[in-house]
Amino acid sequence: MINCQSVQRLKMFIKKAKDVALSMTIAMVLISWFMPAGVYAKSVIPDNLVIMKIYRRGIGDSVGKIVSASGKAFIMHSDRKYGYVARQGLPVYEGDTLFTREGGRMIAVMNDNSRILLTSKSSIIVNKSIYDPAGKSRVSFMHMLAGKIRFIVTKLADYKYSRFNVRTKSSVVGVRGSDFIIQSMDGREKVTTLQHTLLAVSDINHPEAPPVMLRDFQQLDMIPGAPFGSPVDLPRDQVEDLLRDFAGNGGNGGHAGAPPEQPGKGESVGQGGGEQPVVDPALLEQPESVGGMEGNPVGNVVEGSLDTEAADSVNDVQDKVNTEVIQGEPGTLPDMPSQPSEHYHHPE
Repeated sequence: MINCQSVQRLKMFIKKAKDVALSMTIAMVLISWFMPAGVYAKSVIPDNLVIMKIYRRGIGDSVGKIVSASGKAFIMHSDRKYGYVARQGLPVYEGDTLFTREGGRMIAVMNDNSRILLTSKSSIIVNKSIYDPAGKSRVSFMHMLAGKIRFIVTKLADYKYSRFNVRTKSSVVGVRGSDFIIQSMDGREKVTTLQHTLLAVSDINHPEAPPVMLRDFQQLDMIPGAPFGSPVDLPRDQVEDLLRDFAGNGGNGGHAGAPPEQPGKGESVGQGGGEQPVVDPALLEQPESVGGMEGNPVGNVVEGSLDTEAADSVNDVQDKVNTEVIQGEPGTLPDMPSQPSEHYHHPE
């Protein structure tokens, strides 16, 4: 017979085991994040990436979804084999790279209701995303590669663990619940805070330096390799100018002082508006690790079937991605070919 005391001890043991596992996950990710940027070189979007029109699910449970996408907006899973056209309603998985090209825009909402808004020529990797309301824990790690991205992070004040970090080429931005923009362009990076925001920005190249604290409507200009300076107060008109790139992208446009709307509450997203996905669930396939290539042949990924020449072309790209180490800084992204696949046509 198992008495009540034994059951209580077992529950305490399980709880401690979960806490230790979560702490180890946080520690491992943080240690890896303060390694040189070259460690992330393999995360660069491969040149001549084949774009598939029919979406294949990633591995594991989804950690968010796309609520709006327009223009050249794409998703690449952690295997880096293919890119997929981003559409409203598509699930997002750990390890996914979200990226846009010229004129592209995209909004992803994570399971904790935090939003990531990408403007033109932007890219970010969802390294880790754990959201456990029952255990009152949220751990998110993102790696921003390039462009201009706005983060509207849900504040979870009563959570035991609430960590949301964004790594750039030169910094790690620590968040509890904030609204801010990161720019990574032309060899420079800027972090700009909006209303009700407190950020701690750590210098990857000078880990011994204390983090720089940013409050409402401040901006930190960072030059990779150089020590961080002090943040400056940003006039409201400059904040409004900065936000214009997000106008019409679900980010309150140029209203710097307006509180962010909650997704699905009076907000029109994608082509269909509201929360109704425009993607037919029948188009969502299982990942290769579940169904195998026999259950998900390459010919079923693209509309219609691929001929032998096209299939060989796909395999050549796969071999190149799997065997070559992509060199260079994570922020250096090759241009997307105008026709990445002869079978791909951008949806109207």
